[in-house]
Amino acid sequence: MWGCSYFVGVFLISVSVSIQEEYTEYGMVNQNVSFSFNRPKGTIEIVWKFRHDKIVDWSDLSKEPVYYQPYRGRTVINKNTLSINELRKEDVGIYTLEYTFDDGNTEENKYNLMVLDPLSKPKITCRGNLSVVHMICNKNVTSNEDLVKIEWIHKSVQLDNDPITDHLLEIKDPLNNKGAYVCILNQPGNSEESDPFQMEDCEGFKYRRHHIFIFFSLITVFLVLIAYMCQKWLSQLFALLRRKKHATNWNKCKAADNSGEERDHHQLEEDHVT
Repeated sequence: MWGCSYFVGVFLISVSVSIQEEYTEYGMVNQNVSFSFNRPKGTIEIVWKFRHDKIVDWSDLSKEPVYYQPYRGRTVINKNTLSINELRKEDVGIYTLEYTFDDGNTEENKYNLMVLDPLSKPKITCRGNLSVVHMICNKNVTSNEDLVKIEWIHKSVQLDNDPITDHLLEIKDPLNNKGAYVCILNQPGNSEESDPFQMEDCEGFKYRRHHIFIFFSLITVFLVLIAYMCQKWLSQLFALLRRKKHATNWNKCKAADNSGEERDHHQLEEDHVT
Protein backbone atom coordinates (compact mmCIF):
# COMPACT_ATOMS: atom_id res chain seq x y z
CA MET A 1 0.00 0.00 0.00
CA TRP A 2 2.78 2.41 0.90
CA GLY A 3 4.62 1.63 -2.35
CA CYS A 4 1.51 2.38 -4.38
CA SER A 5 1.01 5.71 -2.58
CA TYR A 6 4.66 6.61 -3.22
CA PHE A 7 4.29 5.83 -6.93
CA VAL A 8 1.13 7.94 -7.21
CA GLY A 9 2.86 10.82 -5.37
CA VAL A 10 5.86 10.74 -7.66
CA PHE A 11 3.57 10.60 -10.69
CA LEU A 12 1.58 13.63 -9.50
CA ILE A 13 4.75 15.60 -8.87
CA SER A 14 6.22 14.70 -12.26
CA VAL A 15 3.18 15.79 -14.24
CA SER A 16 3.16 19.14 -12.42
CA VAL A 17 6.63 19.99 -13.78
CA SER A 18 6.74 21.39 -17.32
CA ILE A 19 10.19 21.23 -18.93
CA GLN A 20 10.70 23.61 -21.83
CA GLU A 21 13.40 23.46 -24.52
CA GLU A 22 17.11 23.72 -23.73
CA TYR A 23 19.07 26.80 -24.79
CA THR A 24 22.80 27.00 -25.50
CA GLU A 25 24.78 30.06 -24.43
CA TYR A 26 28.44 30.89 -25.08
CA GLY A 27 30.83 32.99 -23.05
CA MET A 28 34.54 33.82 -22.98
CA VAL A 29 36.91 33.06 -20.11
CA ASN A 30 37.13 36.07 -17.72
CA GLN A 31 34.20 37.78 -19.45
CA ASN A 32 30.47 37.93 -18.72
CA VAL A 33 27.42 36.01 -19.92
CA SER A 34 23.70 36.71 -19.54
CA PHE A 35 20.79 34.26 -19.59
CA SER A 36 17.59 35.91 -20.81
CA PHE A 37 14.15 34.79 -19.61
CA ASN A 38 10.55 35.97 -19.49
CA ARG A 39 8.76 35.41 -16.19
CA PRO A 40 5.36 33.81 -16.89
CA LYS A 41 2.18 35.20 -15.41
CA GLY A 42 1.37 33.82 -11.97
CA THR A 43 5.01 33.21 -10.96
CA ILE A 44 5.56 33.45 -7.21
CA GLU A 45 9.13 32.11 -7.04
CA ILE A 46 12.19 31.87 -9.28
CA VAL A 47 15.15 29.59 -8.55
CA TRP A 48 18.34 29.39 -10.62
CA LYS A 49 20.46 26.26 -10.18
CA PHE A 50 23.77 25.02 -11.52
CA ARG A 51 23.57 21.26 -11.67
CA HIS A 52 21.89 20.65 -8.28
CA ASP A 53 23.19 23.68 -6.38
CA LYS A 54 21.24 26.90 -5.98
CA ILE A 55 22.68 30.07 -7.47
CA VAL A 56 19.92 32.52 -6.57
CA ASP A 57 16.25 32.48 -5.63
CA TRP A 58 13.58 35.12 -5.50
CA SER A 59 10.03 34.97 -4.19
CA ASP A 60 7.06 37.24 -3.62
CA LEU A 61 7.64 36.88 0.09
CA SER A 62 11.30 37.94 0.24
CA LYS A 63 11.08 40.54 -2.57
CA GLU A 64 14.91 40.59 -2.67
CA PRO A 65 17.01 37.90 -4.40
CA VAL A 66 19.10 35.58 -2.23
CA TYR A 67 22.49 34.58 -3.71
CA TYR A 68 24.42 31.42 -2.81
CA GLN A 69 28.07 30.44 -2.87
CA PRO A 70 30.19 30.06 -4.91
CA TYR A 71 28.31 32.45 -7.22
CA ARG A 72 27.61 35.12 -4.65
CA GLY A 73 29.34 38.30 -5.82
CA ARG A 74 29.59 37.02 -9.42
CA THR A 75 25.88 36.88 -10.27
CA VAL A 76 23.22 39.54 -10.71
CA ILE A 77 19.54 38.86 -11.39
CA ASN A 78 17.05 41.42 -12.63
CA LYS A 79 13.62 41.29 -14.19
CA ASN A 80 14.63 39.42 -17.37
CA THR A 81 18.27 38.31 -17.10
CA LEU A 82 20.72 36.42 -14.94
CA SER A 83 24.30 37.64 -15.45
CA ILE A 84 27.43 35.73 -14.44
CA ASN A 85 30.68 37.70 -14.31
CA GLU A 86 34.32 36.60 -14.61
CA LEU A 87 33.55 33.29 -16.28
CA ARG A 88 35.70 30.27 -15.49
CA LYS A 89 36.10 26.88 -17.12
CA GLU A 90 34.34 25.25 -14.16
CA ASP A 91 31.21 27.26 -15.00
CA VAL A 92 30.58 24.98 -18.00
CA GLY A 93 27.42 22.90 -17.70
CA ILE A 94 23.63 22.89 -17.41
CA TYR A 95 21.83 25.74 -15.63
CA THR A 96 18.18 25.32 -14.64
CA LEU A 97 15.64 28.09 -14.22
CA GLU A 98 12.64 26.92 -12.20
CA TYR A 99 9.39 28.88 -11.97
CA THR A 100 6.85 28.13 -9.24
CA PHE A 101 3.31 29.31 -9.91
CA ASP A 102 0.54 30.31 -7.53
CA ASP A 103 -1.30 27.06 -8.33
CA GLY A 104 1.67 24.99 -7.12
CA ASN A 105 2.84 23.86 -10.56
CA THR A 106 6.40 24.43 -11.74
CA GLU A 107 8.12 24.98 -15.05
CA GLU A 108 11.78 24.56 -15.97
CA ASN A 109 14.02 26.07 -18.62
CA LYS A 110 17.52 24.70 -19.14
CA TYR A 111 20.57 26.57 -20.38
CA ASN A 112 23.72 24.82 -21.55
CA LEU A 113 26.68 27.15 -20.94
CA MET A 114 29.90 26.68 -22.89
CA VAL A 115 32.90 28.73 -21.76
CA LEU A 116 35.39 29.28 -24.58
CA ASP A 117 38.98 30.45 -24.68
CA PRO A 118 39.46 33.70 -26.61
CA LEU A 119 40.88 33.11 -30.07
CA SER A 120 44.50 33.90 -30.87
CA LYS A 121 45.48 35.79 -34.00
CA PRO A 122 45.87 33.27 -36.85
CA LYS A 123 48.87 33.16 -39.16
CA ILE A 124 48.95 32.16 -42.82
CA THR A 125 51.65 29.87 -44.21
CA CYS A 126 51.91 28.89 -47.85
CA ARG A 127 53.53 26.48 -50.29
CA GLY A 128 53.02 25.99 -53.99
CA ASN A 129 54.22 26.45 -57.53
CA LEU A 130 53.11 28.27 -60.66
CA SER A 131 50.21 25.84 -61.17
CA VAL A 132 48.66 25.61 -57.70
CA VAL A 133 49.20 27.19 -54.29
CA HIS A 134 48.06 25.93 -50.88
CA MET A 135 47.55 28.46 -48.08
CA ILE A 136 47.09 27.22 -44.51
CA CYS A 137 45.38 29.21 -41.76
CA ASN A 138 47.12 28.20 -38.52
CA LYS A 139 44.43 28.74 -35.88
CA ASN A 140 46.21 27.50 -32.71
CA VAL A 141 42.95 26.34 -31.10
CA THR A 142 43.26 23.92 -28.17
CA SER A 143 39.60 23.44 -27.17
CA ASN A 144 36.16 23.39 -28.81
CA GLU A 145 37.85 23.29 -32.21
CA ASP A 146 34.60 22.17 -33.85
CA LEU A 147 33.04 25.56 -33.01
CA VAL A 148 35.75 27.51 -34.85
CA LYS A 149 34.95 28.35 -38.46
CA ILE A 150 37.34 29.91 -40.96
CA GLU A 151 36.66 32.47 -43.68
CA TRP A 152 39.06 33.36 -46.46
CA ILE A 153 39.06 36.86 -47.95
CA HIS A 154 40.72 37.99 -51.20
CA LYS A 155 40.30 41.54 -52.49
CA SER A 156 37.45 42.13 -50.01
CA VAL A 157 35.54 39.11 -51.36
CA GLN A 158 34.76 36.01 -49.28
CA LEU A 159 35.97 32.86 -51.03
CA ASP A 160 34.05 29.62 -51.25
CA ASN A 161 35.82 26.83 -49.41
CA ASP A 162 35.18 23.32 -48.12
CA PRO A 163 33.93 23.69 -44.51
CA ILE A 164 35.54 20.36 -43.56
CA THR A 165 39.01 21.52 -44.59
CA ASP A 166 38.41 25.24 -44.23
CA HIS A 167 41.90 25.83 -42.79
CA LEU A 168 43.36 24.89 -46.20
CA LEU A 169 42.79 27.10 -49.24
CA GLU A 170 43.73 25.76 -52.67
CA ILE A 171 44.40 28.41 -55.31
CA LYS A 172 44.68 27.30 -58.91
CA ASP A 173 46.28 29.49 -61.58
CA PRO A 174 48.03 31.65 -58.94
CA LEU A 175 49.57 33.98 -61.52
CA ASN A 176 46.07 35.30 -62.22
CA ASN A 177 45.04 35.35 -58.55
CA LYS A 178 47.82 37.39 -56.99
CA GLY A 179 47.38 39.87 -54.17
CA ALA A 180 46.67 39.77 -50.43
CA TYR A 181 44.77 36.96 -48.70
CA VAL A 182 43.30 37.06 -45.17
CA CYS A 183 41.89 34.28 -43.00
CA ILE A 184 39.35 35.03 -40.25
CA LEU A 185 38.59 32.75 -37.29
CA ASN A 186 35.02 32.84 -36.01
CA GLN A 187 33.51 31.28 -32.92
CA PRO A 188 30.40 32.30 -30.98
CA GLY A 189 31.09 35.71 -29.47
CA ASN A 190 34.64 36.07 -30.78
CA SER A 191 36.62 36.47 -34.02
CA GLU A 192 40.25 37.11 -34.99
CA GLU A 193 41.79 38.12 -38.31
CA SER A 194 45.24 37.32 -39.71
CA ASP A 195 47.62 39.83 -41.23
CA PRO A 196 47.32 40.07 -45.04
CA PHE A 197 49.48 37.51 -46.82
CA GLN A 198 50.73 38.31 -50.32
CA MET A 199 50.63 35.56 -52.92
CA GLU A 200 54.02 36.78 -54.14
CA ASP A 201 55.53 35.80 -50.75
CA CYS A 202 54.42 32.17 -51.02
CA GLU A 203 57.29 29.72 -50.63
CA GLY A 204 57.84 27.77 -53.84
CA PHE A 205 55.80 30.20 -55.91
CA LYS A 206 58.29 32.97 -55.19
CA TYR A 207 61.23 30.55 -55.69
CA ARG A 208 59.97 29.43 -59.08
CA ARG A 209 59.19 32.97 -60.17
CA HIS A 210 62.77 33.89 -59.25
CA HIS A 211 64.11 31.03 -61.36
CA ILE A 212 61.88 31.99 -64.27
CA PHE A 213 63.13 35.57 -63.98
CA ILE A 214 66.73 34.32 -64.08
CA PHE A 215 65.92 32.03 -67.01
CA PHE A 216 64.36 34.78 -69.07
CA SER A 217 67.16 37.15 -68.09
CA LEU A 218 69.72 34.66 -69.38
CA ILE A 219 67.69 34.14 -72.56
CA THR A 220 67.57 37.91 -73.06
CA VAL A 221 71.33 38.23 -72.54
CA PHE A 222 71.91 35.33 -74.93
CA LEU A 223 69.69 36.89 -77.61
CA VAL A 224 71.38 40.27 -77.19
CA LEU A 225 74.76 38.57 -77.55
CA ILE A 226 73.59 36.73 -80.68
CA ALA A 227 72.25 39.98 -82.12
CA TYR A 228 75.55 41.74 -81.37
CA MET A 229 77.59 38.97 -82.99
CA CYS A 230 75.28 38.92 -86.02
CA GLN A 231 75.57 42.68 -86.37
CA LYS A 232 79.34 42.49 -86.08
CA TRP A 233 79.51 39.67 -88.63
CA LEU A 234 77.25 41.54 -91.04
CA SER A 235 79.35 44.68 -90.62
CA GLN A 236 82.49 42.72 -91.44
CA LEU A 237 80.75 41.08 -94.39
CA PHE A 238 79.58 44.41 -95.79
CA ALA A 239 83.07 45.85 -95.31
CA LEU A 240 84.57 42.87 -97.15
CA LEU A 241 82.07 43.22 -99.98
CA ARG A 242 82.82 46.92 -100.25
CA ARG A 243 86.56 46.24 -100.41
CA LYS A 244 86.03 43.51 -102.98
CA LYS A 245 83.83 45.77 -105.08
CA HIS A 246 86.40 48.57 -104.82
CA ALA A 247 89.18 46.21 -105.88
CA THR A 248 87.14 45.00 -108.84
CA ASN A 249 86.44 48.54 -109.96
CA TRP A 250 90.12 49.44 -109.61
CA ASN A 251 91.16 46.42 -111.69
CA LYS A 252 88.67 47.39 -114.39
CA CYS A 253 90.02 50.92 -114.45
CA LYS A 254 93.61 49.67 -114.64
CA ALA A 255 92.73 47.29 -117.45
CA ALA A 256 91.06 50.13 -119.32
CA ASP A 257 94.12 52.31 -118.87
CA ASN A 258 96.42 49.56 -120.16
CA SER A 259 94.19 49.02 -123.18
CA GLY A 260 94.29 52.73 -123.96
CA GLU A 261 98.07 52.83 -123.75
CA GLU A 262 98.35 49.88 -126.15
CA ARG A 263 96.07 51.62 -128.67
CA ASP A 264 98.14 54.80 -128.44
CA HIS A 265 101.38 52.88 -128.91
CA HIS A 266 99.97 51.03 -131.90
CA GLN A 267 98.78 54.29 -133.45
CA LEU A 268 102.26 55.80 -133.05
CA GLU A 269 103.82 52.85 -134.81
CA GLU A 270 101.39 53.18 -137.70
CA ASP A 271 102.11 56.89 -138.00
CA HIS A 272 105.85 56.25 -138.05
CA VAL A 273 105.57 53.72 -140.86
CA THR A 274 103.57 56.07 -143.03
